[in-house]
Amino acid sequence: MHTKLGIFEAYTPTHKPEEILLRILKCMSSRIKIFHVESHELYSFFYRVKSKHPELLKDFYFNNDSNFPYSPEVEEAFSRLQEYAYLTRHNLSLETYQMNFVGSENLENFTDDEKKAIKSISNEFAAKFGAEI
Repeated sequence: MHTKLGIFEAYTPTHKPEEILLRILKCMSSRIKIFHVESHELYSFFYRVKSKHPELLKDFYFNNDSNFPYSPEVEEAFSRLQEYAYLTRHNLSLETYQMNFVGSENLENFTDDEKKAIKSISNEFAAKFGAEI
């Protein structure tokens, strides 16, 4: 979305990457509280999912290496969710995340297609990385 600020026009994302990631994780939080994922698997997952849901993940950028994709947006989004205390990592290997959510997901600011994509990504993420309730 383009926002006009006086004489300037700037691109602003419809949804921030951390907001999208938060909603994806919250969708599975009633079933799973802990998940295990190595960083390269995390980037690979979102790299692959972006091809299925390009509109929702249009502000997630990746390098051109399909074997070892990297996204600063995925990294920053996970870091922000940790800063906000939605996610914690208590292990030395930094591969196990614990989700700390209260309440259910709030998808009111998303379109119907975006809601379907979020739920689909959430189910796929839970099936691949989910560990415990």
